[in-house]
Amino acid sequence: MKNLLRYILAIILLTAIVSLITITIMNYRIVPLELYQLDSENLMNDGGFENFNQPVGDCCNSNPGQSRVFASQSLDAFEGSYSLNLTSENHCACVFKPITKFVNSEKYLLSFYYKGNNPSTCIWVTGENICKKEGGNLEKTFQWKEFRAFLQFTNNSENVLVHFYADSSGEQVTNLYDSLEVRWLIPVKVSYYNFSFKDNEQYVIKTDSANVIHNTQAEKLNDDGYYIVTGE
Repeated sequence: MKNLLRYILAIILLTAIVSLITITIMNYRIVPLELYQLDSENLMNDGGFENFNQPVGDCCNSNPGQSRVFASQSLDAFEGSYSLNLTSENHCACVFKPITKFVNSEKYLLSFYYKGNNPSTCIWVTGENICKKEGGNLEKTFQWKEFRAFLQFTNNSENVLVHFYADSSGEQVTNLYDSLEVRWLIPVKVSYYNFSFKDNEQYVIKTDSANVIHNTQAEKLNDDGYYIVTGE
């Protein structure tokens, strides 16, 4: 009888220990290494392409044949009345927009919506003279899809131009872009005891790249541990 009682008590104790460990793990929170709020100002002039009147460029004339590239406003818009329509029947139609008030020591969040045959973007950095594919490649889609990328620069960075493309080797290709935004990331002092946001408020955190963020409203921005998170 005594052995049975000890056995039951051991099971109860073990169950309690396992439950305590499980609760601790589920409620474990890591203080971010960095925390940023999104500034309210959009550093892109006419990011909605409502007043678009830029000439189209040809950004890859290595294909044989005459360049046939076009840029216009489209009534198929994610937001507002218009979006940017880039169409190419040969070579690469391209349009770029500069980040205003650019400071190379600051960090930024880039976002826009896109759809089309082969949408593509890159971030041209004057001074470094490279075109960064931050955030990875876009995918073919005929439903509006959001793209976001974390932007960080060096002391050599002088100016930044966000490029959009429609590439063709002879067939007609059309891509649409809309709601282009670049927002300065405002550093916030990290405090474990004061770390809450409104349900619909977005912010950017940096954590150890080995960590896994379980918040269902967290989106990975790059492999360096940066995430954009919505809500608490």
